[in-house]
Amino acid sequence: MSLFVSKFKNHLELKDKLIYLINKTSADLFDNENNKVITDYEKDVDFEYKKVVVPYLLKEIENVLSLSSDLLTKPKQVWFQQYRKDHFHSWHTHDNVQFGLIYFLKMKNNNYKTQFKQLNGDKIDYNSNEGDVVIFPSYLPHRSPIIDIDREEKIIIGMNFNVLTKNINY
Repeated sequence: MSLFVSKFKNHLELKDKLIYLINKTSADLFDNENNKVITDYEKDVDFEYKKVVVPYLLKEIENVLSLSSDLLTKPKQVWFQQYRKDHFHSWHTHDNVQFGLIYFLKMKNNNYKTQFKQLNGDKIDYNSNEGDVVIFPSYLPHRSPIIDIDREEKIIIGMNFNVLTKNINY
């Protein structure tokens, strides 16, 4: 398995509202050797943008992965990341979860899309633009390249999730 890329059909309906809600959110600037990004990643708060977008993303996951009726999607964490000039996120993976999701909420230039590589280090080529959702196995290394243009901004909403059986008896 590699990447699943889909056009998020509710993007135009939700974009402005989500950006407004994200800009009202209490966020932190991570600025270290691995990151320079504005995010709420470490805040365990059910911010309003999450209440709006999560039900839509869960439907998107069900549709894209063609989940059978005996399976459910269980989100583990939801966050946003806002990238501006000189912002980036180094190569990393997500542990203790099966899948990751990236929703490109705002991204004028697709040269700034998240980059992925296979476990052998080969780059994964894929097409993606603003309004797309990318679902990937959490073990795939990925990064956000540095934003090198003034007044450029990229905003993503990320989600870590598992796919579980609904009614399992042990």
